[in-house]
Amino acid sequence: PPRVEGPEAAETLQILVNDTATIRCPITASPPPVIAWSLNGAPLRRSDNVVVEDGGGRLRIVRVRVADSARYTCTATNVAGSTEKDFDLVVLVPPRIPDSRPGAGNTIVAIVNETMTIDCPAVGHPMPDITWYRAGQPLVASERLQLDYDRQMLRVSGVRLSDTSDYTCEVTNIAGKATKLFDVQIYDAPRIDPSTPTEMQVIQGQQATLPCPAYGVPTPVISWYRHGRSLNDGLTNFKMLAAGAIELEDAQPADSGMYTCVASNHAGNASHDILFTVLVPPTIVRSYITDDLEVTVEDAVTLQCEVKGIPTRIFSG
Repeated sequence: PPRVEGPEAAETLQILVNDTATIRCPITASPPPVIAWSLNGAPLRRSDNVVVEDGGGRLRIVRVRVADSARYTCTATNVAGSTEKDFDLVVLVPPRIPDSRPGAGNTIVAIVNETMTIDCPAVGHPMPDITWYRAGQPLVASERLQLDYDRQMLRVSGVRLSDTSDYTCEVTNIAGKATKLFDVQIYDAPRIDPSTPTEMQVIQGQQATLPCPAYGVPTPVISWYRHGRSLNDGLTNFKMLAAGAIELEDAQPADSGMYTCVASNHAGNASHDILFTVLVPPTIVRSYITDDLEVTVEDAVTLQCEVKGIPTRIFSG
């Protein structure tokens, strides 16, 4: 009767996708047997990519696909009996990381204190194992750092500036390896120093500097407004300093008002109001007091002296 040459147990054959799989039926008999092939227990249908050669002794599958993974059985029969041999074909697909954000690139931007997620939707056969790295060092899950969806998503809660780094997703299986690098940038919304004054006064003609010390990542851009109108709109008596402050060389009463500095970056904005007052020293506009004034004892007398200045004060003496 037909006899299997070699192990009778099922053999596992692994092959890369798109390669050609060749399976030989290792059965001998006298007289020569008739060989038939089956797929998962059903008769095998021939097609353009499934070819039986050498009188049935060899099965060739051209450009194998994942769907070709199955149990293939060759059965040899002659007048003395029959026997069969099983082959489990496993089609391997090297790992790949599809782009989950087409056109967005590999730069990830997150805001301090928010939650950041990085996707690594790995595909391959068998399903790849996923390892995450930060600056070349393996990441370990923690309360703040979680690996979800079979490690295909990295989730970082309560983002910190120190989370800025390069992150790498590495996917591997028996067929190969793939990696994807992410450039993570953490932004911090602007903050204006709480010690910045809310009121400022300067004497007419003097120089004045209105500060706006702001912090954030990236460095905030400072804009100034007076009563809601941008200082860039024709108000040329101000000069912007490198630190974001504004400077007046020759302060005049017309410069008094409510000034607002706005610090902005990609993470948000912050504003601060300063009530600015230009003080004008008092001057006597007109006096009605004569050098010699005679009055009767116990009579009322009024002395007039018209003055101007900022702020307005009434003096008696």
